[in-house]
Amino acid sequence: MDVKTLKPVFKYDGHELDVPDHLQGNIDGLRNYHAILYPAVATAELMEVGAQGDTFVYEYRRMVGTKGAA
Repeated sequence: MDVKTLKPVFKYDGHELDVPDHLQGNIDGLRNYHAILYPAVATAELMEVGAQGDTFVYEYRRMVGTKGAA
């Protein structure tokens, strides 16, 4: 049996985001780190897109809705 480790890749709005070594595996820490450049990430939903080649892709997706609709 061959075991392969997939590198995590995080994306937001079409951009691949940096994953510093010290935050590997720390989802909350990564969200805070990514929210510095993209504030909407703080409230975005983190979706598992899945394996693509030798990476596993996660994507932040903004919540879409209407404000103040009555």
